[in-house]
Amino acid sequence: MERKTTFREYQFIHELFNAKQNELQHIIDNLKVNDVKEGKAFEKTKEQIKRQILLQSVRFQDPRISDHRSELQPIPEYINPFGGQRRVTIVEVEFPFEGSEELFGYRPDQLTFSDPTVYLPVGQTIKVEVLLERLDKETALREANRQFSLTKNIINAVNTQAENWSKSIEHQIDTLLEAKRKELIEFYS
Repeated sequence: MERKTTFREYQFIHELFNAKQNELQHIIDNLKVNDVKEGKAFEKTKEQIKRQILLQSVRFQDPRISDHRSELQPIPEYINPFGGQRRVTIVEVEFPFEGSEELFGYRPDQLTFSDPTVYLPVGQTIKVEVLLERLDKETALREANRQFSLTKNIINAVNTQAENWSKSIEHQIDTLLEAKRKELIEFYS
């Protein structure tokens, strides 16, 4: 089932960066001498911290149709003011992706919209439901891409900021770890 939210509920991306910065400081502050003393342990600790802190850009794969169902739904008033029901087909289209799932739910710092709907992931995929009159693969994919385009544009903008932040914080991780390593070795010697 698809998960949607409104853009208004998204936080600005700098809030994620601040949270990650605080998380990094917490990790560094709580390192133990055995985490950094020996060369292999130090490199392993560094890699674990980078995996936990650095953000990976979201890259979408080709959409795929994963399911469909048929339902009776009320006919909208603008189509028939007298009401009634019609049979529709609901097609579920999945947009798989790779990268940091936590980038969803954030918006670029400079981007504002009134209140459009955006899609949220479930695991490493986003599901979009498309309402059709009949089964038609091309129409289903085209409509799913149309509905998904705002979410994709937001993520592409967030990706740019996340890539820049991750590049700058990676050097900071190295510097903080070296300083903590020196501090701990001196403290326990």
